[in-house]
Amino acid sequence: MRAKDASVDAALGRLMDPNRLDRAKRIDSKDVEVTRDGDLILARIKEYRVELDPATKTILHDCEDWSSRLIKREFCKHVGRVFLGMAPQVATDRLDRIRADRKSWRFDVPSEA
Repeated sequence: MRAKDASVDAALGRLMDPNRLDRAKRIDSKDVEVTRDGDLILARIKEYRVELDPATKTILHDCEDWSSRLIKREFCKHVGRVFLGMAPQVATDRLDRIRADRKSWRFDVPSEA
């Protein structure tokens, strides 16, 4: 995980509750793989995957907690952990854009192929 940054914590705190944010911080960096394809971010956290696509304003993720948070458009610990691994300026910029236009973002689970 990158160095602690209060601006990322504050931005995440507007999209997830404090307990989930704390649990996100406790996910070991060795359990996180992130790849980028332009603005598209693909991540694997333990056995879960996260896909963040700013172009289509979509966040796909496959854990049970995420499924229960979809209606409120709140983050689970895995999605929060992806942002904690980004450079602070990139993370806060993306989080601010999501929060400013949250209703137009699609929070969903991947469809089975």
